[in-house]
This record gives sequence, structure tokens and C-alpha cells, in this order.
Amino acid sequence: MLKQVQHDEWFRVKLQRQRGIAVTNNTIPWDAVNYLNTETDIAEYLAAASETGNPEDITHGLAVVARALTKKLSSRA
Repeated sequence: MLKQVQHDEWFRVKLQRQRGIAVTNNTIPWDAVNYLNTETDIAEYLAAASETGNPEDITHGLAVVARALTKKLSSRA
């Protein structure tokens, strides 16, 4: 679970830097689902999740991507 939090945090910081947002310690929950908007975002997120080679991290990454795609599809309906 610690690695899952670390790659979610890595992804949050990376996106904030790309978008010119100050990197801070957020006190509100952050969900990667809200930021997986493109195929590139998803690929980078899954790459970060698989870096450890831990099946739990990969499973978590796939679950987050599945939630993001479900959210995207449901918003189109």
C-alpha cells in the first residue's frame, strides 16, 4: 500500500509541475482518477505503478485506470 501512495503522489507532483501549479502538501484527498484524461496520462500512471514490479501496485494502478475510464464513459452518457 505504501508504494501505491508513493506512485499516486509522484503522479500528482508531476502533473502540478507540468501545469505550473505550486507543489504543496495537500490537506485534501487527491484522486488520480480526476487527472487521467489522456492516453499519455494513463500510460505514465501505469508505468509508475509497475516500476516496483509488485503485483499489488500494478493491480492498484489498473483499478485506478478502470475507475477513470468508467468515469469518463459515464460522463458522456
